[in-house]
Amino acid sequence: FAFGGLGINPHWVTPRNPWDAENHRAPGGSSAGAGVSLHEGSAMVAFGTDTGGSVRIPASLTGNVGIKTSKGRWSTDGIVPLSSTFDTPGILTKSVADAVFAFEAIDAKSRHSTAKITIKDKSNITLGVTTDYFWDKCQDDIGEVVENTIAELSNAGFKTQPVALPEAHEAVEVMAGGIIAASEGYEFLASELPDWLKTLHPYVAARMNTGGESSTFDYLTALRRVQRLWQRADAQLAEVDVLATPTIPVTPPIISEVEDPETYRNSNMLTLSNTMAGNSLNLCGITIPVGLDKAGMPVGLQLLSRLHNEETLLAVALAVEVVIGTPAERLGKPPLGGSL
Repeated sequence: FAFGGLGINPHWVTPRNPWDAENHRAPGGSSAGAGVSLHEGSAMVAFGTDTGGSVRIPASLTGNVGIKTSKGRWSTDGIVPLSSTFDTPGILTKSVADAVFAFEAIDAKSRHSTAKITIKDKSNITLGVTTDYFWDKCQDDIGEVVENTIAELSNAGFKTQPVALPEAHEAVEVMAGGIIAASEGYEFLASELPDWLKTLHPYVAARMNTGGESSTFDYLTALRRVQRLWQRADAQLAEVDVLATPTIPVTPPIISEVEDPETYRNSNMLTLSNTMAGNSLNLCGITIPVGLDKAGMPVGLQLLSRLHNEETLLAVALAVEVVIGTPAERLGKPPLGGSL
């Protein structure tokens, strides 16, 4: 029910991450088949909804590009909601260039504008770099890949600027508490699809039931906390074009190693930890493949920008791709890939 970052699906079988030929690793979720579909050639553009990372996570873990749009940028009409506060539609593609092409075709504002998104001049790009929250849980090998990429961009002419974003920790803490998303998701199901509540997987049901048990006071308190943080985060990012961070701080787990509910919960929260900041701080974002970790799994660079700043975000992402190459050039072919 779009409520998990690993992409494990006991109902329809979990898609296999194409970057590990020996082990069945998590493909990332909740748009679990989206990233895999790009590699097998069944899609050139895949769609998903990003409530806490459900577009960026499967994109990053399968070595693809994934865009999380700003809240309200694209309509959510026709999408089964999980959280009216955090849900945002997004797309996954095999390159930034493809992502920009698809974005401009879908985006109403872009379709009615004569201005096109083009590569931003490197000398006019400022990358915000933080040393706090986004790196706290990061594996050394993943952190090294992302740090080296930021250094590579700096050497190519990108400007870098330190940014303190303490709001990320608090915002993710509130979101991870589950009250906002679970309350909104539970209310929708109870009102519109009550029979679905009986069919949810136990992992999803446990999180969803938190919403049914929460008080109005708890819900509104959590909502107002994150809304106050939105304003502070927007001000912190005012002097940079994007904030550059690792997308996922850990290697995707082998499916058999997260069958225990507690192990699953811990792995799921680690996987979501960096992407949730984008949703809980009301930002737009993109993930770009930048290398492989020690297990041979893709590592993503996450770029976050202020609300409704997609044009700048994508112009910067295009400039990044010019420097580091496309995902196919940077990572090569996955062992189980078909079309990449």
